Amino acid sequence: MKRAKEESLHKIARQFRAEYSGIYTSLAEETEAFKKKSEKIQQLRALYTMTDELPVWSFDVKTFRRYLLTVPAPLIGILSGIFKKLLINLFNQQGIKLW
Repeated sequence: MKRAKEESLHKIARQFRAEYSGIYTSLAEETEAFKKKSEKIQQLRALYTMTDELPVWSFDVKTFRRYLLTVPAPLIGILSGIFKKLLINLFNQQGIKLW
């Protein structure tokens, strides 16, 4: 994914350079042609920024971290009850009274 992202960024950068160098020729042309070329340059910049912000990994780390924290959260209460019972049984087998 990293290589695909870099290739996309290079393609956008080449197109940006071509459009940017071509905008100087449109300075002598009419205003509408200059406006269209400058809008295309702005769109290429926005596309480059969006592509650069794409994650390299096949999953989003923030979403994965949130998933790992929220999915087992309801199980903590159940597991703590089971652990408490096992601990009480272990102490009772050793002859230690807790309550």
